[in-house]
Amino acid sequence: MRVAIVINTSWNIWNFRRSLVKALQAAGHEVIAIAPPDAYSERLQTELGCRYVPILMENKGTNPIKDAQLTRRFYGIYRRERPDVVLHYTIKPNIYGALAARLAGIPSINNVSGLGTVFLVPNFVSKVALQLYRYAFRFPRKVFFQNGDDQALFLQHGLVRKEITDVLPGSGVDTNRFRPAAEFQRQQPFVFLMIARVLYEKGVEEYFEAARLVREAVSGTRVQLLGASMSRGSGSEAGIVRAVAHGR
Repeated sequence: MRVAIVINTSWNIWNFRRSLVKALQAAGHEVIAIAPPDAYSERLQTELGCRYVPILMENKGTNPIKDAQLTRRFYGIYRRERPDVVLHYTIKPNIYGALAARLAGIPSINNVSGLGTVFLVPNFVSKVALQLYRYAFRFPRKVFFQNGDDQALFLQHGLVRKEITDVLPGSGVDTNRFRPAAEFQRQQPFVFLMIARVLYEKGVEEYFEAARLVREAVSGTRVQLLGASMSRGSGSEAGIVRAVAHGR
């Protein structure tokens, strides 16, 4: 069977779907990697053994004319490559790739690995995006979510039929590759570290509240935060960063 994996960057395929690619290949399937070109595109071919197909895609753009052209590009690739099934990841492949797969008569499976800002910042663009989700998600054979909250939110907004949804326990971690460098030794005092973009929706405020509770229960516990403060963040987020930095 010929399986196409479609994501918004080649880097994304290399870093997060490599184990999936290897598992499909081990099962005897041919894998086509479809993504915009970047520094990892060649490695998908030379080191992973995929057939790489480039596609022009503006990941952050919201121009409807350009997005319509993206659907046409997906359609052209699907008609030319004729995969037996297409696996879509990230927002634009999930929406425009699903539409193109439908037009090309090819079964597709979508994976919603995160919500992005569509559900977090209500504005005209987010309303349009929700309508696009609602229309495009009529066509995949299956839509996977990586946590139950995201699945519930899509169902709440009527964006997808419940019977075609399911929840996967995350993207998975290659435990053979990511192994402890040495035996774990507990530090004194115990140190927690959160690595994330400093945005409210990343759970920074909840992390700060948890830090307060832990420090009350176990005096001396250190709580650290590593991440860039984003320009869209509020003043309260900056205050959280300062508080954590000072061990509060």
